[in-house]
Amino acid sequence: MGDLSHCPLSERDKELLKKFWTELENDRMEYCARCQETWFDMRLKDGICKRCIAKDKNKKEDEPWFFSAENQLDFGSIPAFLPQLTKVEEMLIAPVHVFVNVMQVRGQQYKYRGHIVHFLRDVGKVYRQLPLLPPELDVILLRPPNSGEHAHLDRQFRRQFRVRRGCLQQWLDFLSNNHPGYQDITVCQKRMSVLPEDGDVREMRQGDDETFAAFYPRFEAELNDAGSELWPEDTKIHYLQGALNEALKSRLVMLDDTDAYIDFARQCEKISSKMELLGQWKHKNRDDSRKHRSGPVASFDRGPL
Repeated sequence: MGDLSHCPLSERDKELLKKFWTELENDRMEYCARCQETWFDMRLKDGICKRCIAKDKNKKEDEPWFFSAENQLDFGSIPAFLPQLTKVEEMLIAPVHVFVNVMQVRGQQYKYRGHIVHFLRDVGKVYRQLPLLPPELDVILLRPPNSGEHAHLDRQFRRQFRVRRGCLQQWLDFLSNNHPGYQDITVCQKRMSVLPEDGDVREMRQGDDETFAAFYPRFEAELNDAGSELWPEDTKIHYLQGALNEALKSRLVMLDDTDAYIDFARQCEKISSKMELLGQWKHKNRDDSRKHRSGPVASFDRGPL
């Protein structure tokens, strides 16, 4: 038997490892004074990166640099008083959305990791009223069936789904006053009031195998906490529609046209009940839905929220 205290690396391996760490230590980020980008191996020449040099290669004498204030492409610096935003916070205040964000929670085997994939859309969406509400985001989170039982599976994307109302307000105020693309954007305080002061917004969606009767009390509580009494009916309908899971949302074509939120919710309950009778919900949710039907949510006749 060999000596267990002996180093398992050969001299050749040690040299390779030393060379690797030396190269890594010497690798420094570089800064381009023209486009203001900071990255590795930018092939600087007199402080200008290779991309900027190539971009301005055929520039005429009376033309400005491509990345310059004269060409309205000076990105400037981010003011220090603006907070760092999470990925979801950035999406909530972005007026243009051109891709679907698919997040996959790593599985129970070590070889799987959390992944994020962006799928380009055929047609982008442009919003004139901000902030968006979480159900309006094109984000698909793929989670293992037992993710709710294991904290380490649940917290993988928790930081990215953190939303702070005050931070969004700061950014929207700044962008409205300084960014030309936000001059025609309306900042809706009713929408802002729905968002948490500092919290996780993932739970504002209906679970994939959750019946409407099980989901509706939780959604209704969110609306009540947000002071939705003054909301227009179409705003509440749009908010509820965006929070539904894909199974129920795909059947909304069966609904009759209505401008009343409570009527829309009642029709969703009827469709969900039919799906339950056809065995399209899991058994555990059938029990949950029976419990909720015996409670206050069973009656949709109390009028709008």
